[in-house]
Amino acid sequence: MPSIPLDVVGVIFDILAYDDENFISLKACSLTCQAFLPLCRKYIFASINIDDRADMLWKLTTTLEIADCVRELHFGIRNGDTWHLIDLPDILKRLTRMSSLTLFYCNAGNLDWKSIPTQMENSLLCLLHLPTLTSLKLCSIENFPISALMLCTHLRHFNK
Repeated sequence: MPSIPLDVVGVIFDILAYDDENFISLKACSLTCQAFLPLCRKYIFASINIDDRADMLWKLTTTLEIADCVRELHFGIRNGDTWHLIDLPDILKRLTRMSSLTLFYCNAGNLDWKSIPTQMENSLLCLLHLPTLTSLKLCSIENFPISALMLCTHLRHFNK
């Protein structure tokens, strides 16, 4: 039985990812063959949104390979977040290949950066200092320390 080379399968997955923004076809392909799973994850988890913590955090804690796929993170901060009850700072430290980070405040008004718990602040600052990070966007966040950007040597885009 003839087989399709993985580089050809990769091109097919490129097309599927471009044509289907919900990745329905790629999700189905990821279930068909163990060899397809990492190829599909690369697209499915390239951009994640952590403002609904439970589902995405569960995936990141139970499947370490997913963190390697994340290139773009949209991270929502809410009033009353219980960061100390989950391992969110440890999870964020696994996102070592990220190129774009958006931090936003989910509640009305603005968030004072100084009100973020120290452990979470340190984890977010670690993300800012990744050598792969080229884009940073802060939405509704006040008193962000500009000095934190000094070590962001590869940062090309900054929006506040």
